Formats: sequence, structure tokens, C-alpha cells
Amino acid sequence: MNLLAHVTADEPVGAAALLGLGDPDDLAAFRSLEDRVWDATTLAAATLESVRVRCADLRGCAFCASVRMSGAVADGLTEAELARQGDPGADADATLPADRRAALVLVRAYLVEAAPPPDPVRADLLAALGPAGVVEVLVACAAFASADLRIALGDNRPARSTLIPREHQQRPRPAGAAGWPVPDGPVLSPTTTLPYLAPALAAAVADRRARLLTRDEVPGPLLAACAVRSAQLLGAPDRGPVADLLAPPDVRGDVDPTAVRDWTRTMSADERVVMAFAEQLWVDPAGLDATVVAPARVLLGDPGLVRLTWDLIWIAQLQRLAAVLGTEVPA
Repeated sequence: MNLLAHVTADEPVGAAALLGLGDPDDLAAFRSLEDRVWDATTLAAATLESVRVRCADLRGCAFCASVRMSGAVADGLTEAELARQGDPGADADATLPADRRAALVLVRAYLVEAAPPPDPVRADLLAALGPAGVVEVLVACAAFASADLRIALGDNRPARSTLIPREHQQRPRPAGAAGWPVPDGPVLSPTTTLPYLAPALAAAVADRRARLLTRDEVPGPLLAACAVRSAQLLGAPDRGPVADLLAPPDVRGDVDPTAVRDWTRTMSADERVVMAFAEQLWVDPAGLDATVVAPARVLLGDPGLVRLTWDLIWIAQLQRLAAVLGTEVPA
């Protein structure tokens, strides 16, 4: 049991109570994106649930892996199918529908590889999901990964109730070009359009994104250094359009990527507390314990720790989304 487990003891739906502790607006943004993922998608409910459960399995979220959404159960998703999708090679299992196999490939590209699939694989994904489905699976991965907040700070036990009411409204898949969906600019820019993404879902993503780098818990350059370190751990460029949107030059200040890479020697004691927490959160949120969380909690307090955790999680998820879409292009 982690240090903020008392906050989630009576909370039936994941990280909501933790977000409420940190910032009511964060809680509203969290719920909005989760809702839009389910009601503004071209994906079948069973496929969307497969993505959610696979993300939970890969991240080690016992709570998320144990619950089921009612819309997916009504769509015919079975426990046997969910069990099979956790096996090695599940994305080649012909007993699973093609769109579900393709979605599992994208989950792995997002959470494990953080890189675009090879060209031949992209063609298969587009045939099974279409460009809209590809983008929606990746956005769903980003939204579901917000449960890292509960993994890191809450009581990560299986849910007592396994079925959560969740309606699902599947939109028709838009017609159009079948090429790999490439945003019309850096994926994190407020002016960038993610092609084929429903306006309601795009607005929810933009709302979440807009909350980055607006906090008082840590200085802007330190949060920018965290963004640079996240890129380094993912093997992404620490300069360029995506990196500069996460760690803008006017916020970055004198952040030196080389010094960030060697943060255990170059940063102050308080900065090291934040960076140690950030690295453990990104590498293994389930492994966070008192040796890492307690110093950050003393430094920031419970609300500040929740807000920082929220931002660090969302920074990493947006970087993964950008990486899989291959958006590190000249501005």
C-alpha cells in the first residue's frame, strides 16, 4: 500500500479521488477525456476495452486490469479473449478479430517501443483500423495511462466491484485517404490538428495538454528538465518541435541536456528529489515506495505531489503519442 492510499480507499473508479485532492480542474479534465474516449470513437467497445486492459497489464495496474466496462461486455468481449490477448504473439492470434489484433500492436508500439511501427505493419494496421482508428487507439492509450496516478500514489489492489457502467457510442468511420495519420504540425501544439479525430475528443486532449507547465509546485526550468529527461529515457530527441512544446525555450532557461542526463551530480538536493520521483514514475510506477515518495511529499505536500505526478504522467504520454505518430519533424 502506497503513501496516499487513504485517499482512494473508498473511490470506485481509479485515480479520480487523487485528482480531486490535487485540483478540481484536473479531475474534470481527467473525466472528460475518459468520457470522450468512450463516446466519440469509431472503435468497437470490445476493441476499446481490449486496449484498456492491455495497457493495465503492461503497466501493472491491478485495479484497471480487474474492472470491466459494461459497454464492452454488452459488445460480446469475453474473459477468454482478454486472457489470450495477454499471451506473447497475441497480435497474430487469428481467433481474435483483426481490429483487436491491430489495436494490440499499437498498444505495444505506444507503451513498449515508443516508436512508429515499420511500414509493412502500418499497412496492416490501416487496413484493420483505418487512420481514425489508429489515432483513437493511441489517444486511448494516453488516456488510460493516466491511471498511473493510482498505481504510483494510491492503493493498487484489484477492484472490489468488477463491472463499471460505461455506455459506448460508436461513430461511423470517416471516409478519406488511407495513409498513416500525420498531424499538420507538432502533435502537442494547440494549433495542430490530429487528422480524423472527433472534435469532442480533440477538445478533451487539448484541455489536458493546456494544463502543462502552468503549475507553482516546481520552477518552470525544473519541470522543463523533467520533460527533457523523459525524452532521454524514451530515446526521443531532447530538442525539436515536440520537445520544445513540452519544455518551451522561454521556460527551459539554461537547462542543459547533458546536465539533465547526469542529474544525480548536477542538480540541487530539492531538484534531485523531484527527478528521482519522476524517473521512478516513468520507469515503474508500481515500484514507487516511501524512499522516493516521502521526500517528494515533504517537499510539495499531498496536493502538490498529486499535481506534479499528473503533469509528469501526461508529459510522458504525449511524448509517446508523438513518437508513434512520427511527428518529430521540422517546425
